[in-house]
Parts: sequence; C-alpha cells; structure tokens
Amino acid sequence: MKSKGHNTQQNLSDSSPKEETEHLSQLGYFAWDEINDCCTYCSPELAWLHDVSVEEFLATATSTEANLKWVHPDDHQIFLDATRAIAEKAKAVEFEYRLLHRHGRYIEVREIGIPSLDENGNVDKSYGFVENISERKNVQRALNRSEEQLRRTHSKLEQRVEDRTRELKKEIENRKHAQRELQKSETRIKESEARLRGLFDNAPEGMFFRDVEGLYVMANKTFANRIGFSDELEIIGKTLFDLYPKTDAKQYRRGDLLCMESRMAHSEELDIPLPNGTEFHQFVIKFPIISDDDTVMGVGGIDIDITDRKRLDRMKNEFVSSVSHELRTPLTSIKGALGLVVNSIPGGLPDNVQGMLEIAYKNTNRLINLVNDVLDMEKIVSGGMEFDLKRLDLSVLVSEALDADKDYIAEHGVRHIVSDIAKGVMVNGDAVRLHQVLANLLSNAIKFSPEGGEIKVTGKTLSDDGLEYFPLADVV
Repeated sequence: MKSKGHNTQQNLSDSSPKEETEHLSQLGYFAWDEINDCCTYCSPELAWLHDVSVEEFLATATSTEANLKWVHPDDHQIFLDATRAIAEKAKAVEFEYRLLHRHGRYIEVREIGIPSLDENGNVDKSYGFVENISERKNVQRALNRSEEQLRRTHSKLEQRVEDRTRELKKEIENRKHAQRELQKSETRIKESEARLRGLFDNAPEGMFFRDVEGLYVMANKTFANRIGFSDELEIIGKTLFDLYPKTDAKQYRRGDLLCMESRMAHSEELDIPLPNGTEFHQFVIKFPIISDDDTVMGVGGIDIDITDRKRLDRMKNEFVSSVSHELRTPLTSIKGALGLVVNSIPGGLPDNVQGMLEIAYKNTNRLINLVNDVLDMEKIVSGGMEFDLKRLDLSVLVSEALDADKDYIAEHGVRHIVSDIAKGVMVNGDAVRLHQVLANLLSNAIKFSPEGGEIKVTGKTLSDDGLEYFPLADVV
C-alpha cells in the first residue's frame, strides 16, 4: 500500500486535465481511530483529493484539529460539528465543505461519516466516504441562475416554475429522508460483526462479489431479484456471460479488469437488460477486494437502481421544454401584431402611443430571445445542440452586431463605437451563435459605459500559430 501511495502522488503531478477530472470523480475512503484521534487508513483516492501521497496524509492526519488545514476557513465549524456528532452522539452524518486540493484551489466535497461502536456501545472508530461534487455543484448553480433569469421575465411563468420547483424539492427531500433512514438502518446493522451477513443479505440495493476469474462468489437477494432470479444461490458459480447478453457481458468484464488492475474504485451508469425484454438504469460502484497479503481477490460491487431518478430528470426537462415552446408561440404572435400596428396605420400614431408600442415590440423580442436561450440550454444538456460551421468574415459579423444594437447604444448615451477589425479576417463558426456572443459582449460594454463614453471593438490574428482571436469590446 505504501508503494501505491507513492505512485499516486507521482502520477498526480504528471496528470492531464482529463486524468485529473477522472481522479477527482473517485470516492475516497478513510478509517479514523476515535480513541486516539488519528487516521488509521486512507484510500489512494482520498490522498489524491488532498494532493498528497497516502503516507503523507497519514503522517499529518494526527488529530481532528490537524485536519482543519485542509478545510476552507469558512467551513471549519461545519467540519467540527459533524465530526463531534459522529464521536460524541454516535450519529451517521452527511455534510459538505470545501477541501484544499492543489495550487491553493478548493474543491467542494460531500462526506458521509459512520460511527462504529465497541461492545459497550461507545464509539471507538468511524469510517468516512468523501466524494468530489464540484462539477455537480457548478452545474446546479448554472441551472439555478438560468431558472432565476427565466422567472424574472414573466410573472405567470415564474409562478408555474416556482410551484414545480417546490414539488421537486419536496420530492428530493422525501428521497433524502428515505436515504437517511436507510443509512441509519445500515449503521445499526454494522454495530456488530455478527450481523454483517444480515446486512449483506437484506440490503435494499444489489451487492455482489466476483473473483478474479469472473465467477460470482457472493450476491444478495436484491441483486438476484433484479436480474430475474428468485434466490441468490442460483447465481453463485456463474459468470457474467451466463447472466447477460454477450456484448453487455464483455463491457461489464472490462470494467472488472480495469478495477482490479488499477486497484482503485470506479463508478458508472449502466442500462441492464432483463430476461423479460425490459431494462432498468443503475449506478454501479465497483471496488477491488484486496487480501491482507496485498493480493487482489476479485471485485465487489454495489448496484443502485436509479430508474426513478432518470424518470424524474426526463420529466423536468420535458416540463421546461414544454413551457418554453408554449411561450414562444404566443410571443411570436404578439410581436407580429405589434409590428403590424406600428407600420400599417395611415398617418402614423400619436408620439406617446408610438413610443409605448415600440417599447413593447422590443421587450417582446427580448422575451423571445430569453425563451430561445432556455431551449438552447436544454439542447446543450441533452447533447442535441447543432452548429452550422462556415468560414465567416469577422468584420462583417461585428458590423451587423453594431447595427442591431444601435438603438440600445443611443438609449444609453454612448457617444460612438470604434472598430479596428480589419476586413478579410476569417473565422470558422456558426453565424447565429457568434451573433449571440457579440451581442452579449456589446451589451455588457454599453451597460457599463459612462454617458458620452466610447467603446472600442478590437480583434487580431496571431501569425506565428495561425490562431484566430475573437473581438473584445472595451470601454475607453
């Protein structure tokens, strides 16, 4: 295990961004001696999250207070409260905090701490699982910002989204409550080694152990029932190729071999075919089983049924998409009607009426653009965004963007805009999307320009590597 920690640290310094993301997605594990207040075991994944080797982590994790150096100062109290709840109240705790990773950068993690009691009912050990949730948090924050912007555009839509969000939050809280109850139940089972077999056999999620040859050595009833067997004993001695179609079995076996060769846990989502022709979605966590003499004995795994979660995600996406489509049609009709009124009345309209109609027309355009942005976000999330890439003249794109924003420029009292983009500077891109980018750049520059100020649009191409640089709009 020592050499493994050394290799983890060495590989960390040479890892690519892709490899770093893969490392950070792993689930770290540790064991803590509550009597002596020190760490007795640290998995390579956890050491990697701390940007140290296993040996370095164990050498420094000599007390709860010492571990605070890895925790963001604003999260010290959260960390201390959670560790005290485990040690003093014998409670299983799930909490989130920011963890120092490398180059002074913090990542967001979720930790689950589980106490272990001695024969007198006192806490003598605890076990922790630490997962990097930075990417999930960033995605969630981005979605929250998009939802907030959408709610401000229309009061009726805001109410409908708020109601639906409240329903989803309530459902999520119910699921969390059920999960907490399950964790409490599992913690009570783990209080005695004599009840370990009972935990394995009665766990609500599928559990299994396959040896190095791929034979099932252990499996619980839940796992057996999910793949169409009434008794787990029917699985013992069989291989993946006995239970699944050949193509699926090869994929699962490759995952087993990767887990055993790397000696690291990994997880993935799978669509499992069932004998009745249907399938269910599961989240699989695999981990190597290593003996005391450092020999890999096989692969253990936990199968978590996420079919309901997938269904809820699909319902949420369909709801947002449906609401956006239902808004876009009436908004387009309103825009057309306003344009017809403004342009078709002989002799024109009174100035005050004309001004109000023009404002309504512009605001309708903005609402349509916001709805389109929401639909684009759904396409990006689902992987359905398509781009029409062509060779485009950058100077023409900038000129068109300036013409489109001339009313907005006048409204904010900007004196004029200077562009030094040379003609003939070509870029490879989607004209519609590049117009959106330019509109955002100009909008920000105009918004933060003083009255009578000047905005300069610049852009250049580096001749040494041929990279084409997009224009920037600066307040002069």
